[in-house]
Amino acid sequence: MRTTAPSQRLTFRTLGLCAAAFAFLFALNGASFAPSVAGAQEFNFIQKIVNPRLTIERNRSVRDAIRRQVGKQLAPAPSGGFADQTTGFTVSPAADEGSTLGLSFWVDGSYKDLRDRAALRGYNGDQSSFSSGLQGQLTDQILIGGLFNFSDSKIRNIFTPATSHTDNYSLAGYMGATLTQNLVFDASFLYTFTDNRAFDPTTGVGAAYDGETWVVNGNLTGYWFFQSLRFSPNVGISWSQTQDQSYVDSSGTFFGRERTDVGTLTFGTTLAYTLALQDGVSLEPYVSAEGEWEFTEKISPPVATGLPEDRRELDARIEGGVEITLSDAMTLTLRGEAGGLARKRYRTLGGGGRVSVSF
Repeated sequence: MRTTAPSQRLTFRTLGLCAAAFAFLFALNGASFAPSVAGAQEFNFIQKIVNPRLTIERNRSVRDAIRRQVGKQLAPAPSGGFADQTTGFTVSPAADEGSTLGLSFWVDGSYKDLRDRAALRGYNGDQSSFSSGLQGQLTDQILIGGLFNFSDSKIRNIFTPATSHTDNYSLAGYMGATLTQNLVFDASFLYTFTDNRAFDPTTGVGAAYDGETWVVNGNLTGYWFFQSLRFSPNVGISWSQTQDQSYVDSSGTFFGRERTDVGTLTFGTTLAYTLALQDGVSLEPYVSAEGEWEFTEKISPPVATGLPEDRRELDARIEGGVEITLSDAMTLTLRGEAGGLARKRYRTLGGGGRVSVSF
């Protein structure tokens, strides 16, 4: 019969106690650092997946507002205008809004519901945007303008249940020029200050940090008329760079500075039909379709999330609305849109309006 020496029993006992102590310390360490790891995954998710998409949506809202307003004031009018068959009244809906000083003040607002239904990276939320601008004509073919924009985004992640809230304050300068009888070009430069807040309710970890974004946009829009029908193809390019400041979340985890570059190329067309009414009033219902190619999205240094990403580079959206010319100096536009049509899980649905007054 085999027996175990006392020294061996002591060694086994010591090893067992060491293993138990190690397991206990490991458990304590896991309990201590689990919130930080979870919070880091949540905040990296927001930085890598959510924020670039919010930047694209925000830039699109401002870019479209500028393009619409420049086109309204500079687009060539159809020769002879449109004559309503009942009233005989003639209007030129795409011409200058009747300003005598060449000045135009406008406000534009929009709201979007955002949803990503992917199982492991899904989120839902909304984004609202408000712009106000003033522009003036230097010549019959050139104008310059400036605007202020405020946008607000609220996102709730589904798989990783963190929430994020972003306020953006933007200043922009822009210009427009009539290149030919049928082509109008506009370009804009925006600076945005961003206030970001994030919170992980499962761990109680929160974070707040600031950022800055620079955006350059350029668009080329055509205007061709076939009696009361307007055909307006467009192509545009947008590039943005966001610098997020370093920060320490409420658990003491440090996050370094991040730079995000996003570039998109858009292409589409608009079909509109003018209905001339009495007393200078006209209606222009329209429908548009637009494709978007995200040709670059780069985060430096790279952010790891461990979650699947939407790597589709192409997107599409449709928009419909009506522009109402109330007088020679005032127009009102109402619109609705649906986006994310070329992405498998991502969808947007929203609407907006614009009021423009010339003097």
